[in-house]
Amino acid sequence: MHRIALLLTFVVACTDDGPSFGTPTTVGPAPAFLVPNSTVTCADGFPVQINPSFPQPFTGAGSPSCTLVTYSNVQPTAAGKIVSATIGVGPTTGPMRFVRLRILAEQSAGNACCSAEEFGEPFTPAANGLSTIPLDLVMERGTDEETGIIFNDWIGIEVLAPNVPIPGVWTNNGGADITLPDYLWLPALSARSAAPTQNLRSEGSYSGFVPTFNVSFAPAI
Repeated sequence: MHRIALLLTFVVACTDDGPSFGTPTTVGPAPAFLVPNSTVTCADGFPVQINPSFPQPFTGAGSPSCTLVTYSNVQPTAAGKIVSATIGVGPTTGPMRFVRLRILAEQSAGNACCSAEEFGEPFTPAANGLSTIPLDLVMERGTDEETGIIFNDWIGIEVLAPNVPIPGVWTNNGGADITLPDYLWLPALSARSAAPTQNLRSEGSYSGFVPTFNVSFAPAI
């Protein structure tokens, strides 16, 4: 079994009952910004994003489900626990789930993303509004002592129906914005394997897509 040494900046103070967590705070966009404008679905495939705005060509056959994780400001930057997420969707809704994903980093090879470590329960958010989904996702960060590989956990969203828009907004109306990359898998990782899955590099990406959810995050203390 690998011995995990937590990074000094992410030390989890443990009690006999397990790790302790501080007061939750909101990470990610404010509720006023959780209004999606995207109509892109898992069934569309991967947008090529060679045009300055929509319409964009797509590649791939699409899928009945997909998993998306973003580099945007929804990601906690410390160890802790996500206790809930608030998500905004438009007029078309359907089944979704949140997922805890793990990204690995090695100096000689760079980042490798991601494995699905834990799947949340499926839910269907309310159309044309906000829904708050209870979660219990412990987000870990650390370094494997034997390999030196650094790991940290991210939160992603899975859409579990082919014609339900992936909830989010485009910063450039579909045009590329390489400062905001996303990873995308078709079909969803939960449709392939139980957690934890194998580490699987993204099969495609969005550029400039910001999911319309935030999280209530309690840091480890």
